Amino acid sequence: MNYLPLQQFSKFCRARANSSRILVGLDVGKTFVGVALSDESKNFVTPLATVKRTHPRNSEKAVEAFARDLSGVLGERRACGLVIGLPIGRDD
Repeated sequence: MNYLPLQQFSKFCRARANSSRILVGLDVGKTFVGVALSDESKNFVTPLATVKRTHPRNSEKAVEAFARDLSGVLGERRACGLVIGLPIGRDD
């Protein structure tokens, strides 16, 4: 997995090979993660599903279960990128 600065990520998503692919957005919370998909033009986002996180959240089994659930929700969708929103200024 590559982590790209915002400008490089934007350029990557607009590249010809990715121009008709969607973006996946994750809104990470303590108990649930909201999943949303962009349209192919990357102008609009639509909620898709909510994935429940199990506790303890950082255990190997919980991470594997979350990845499996997320994979099931996304299925065969062709995404060119993943945008993850994390809370800012929280101590937990």
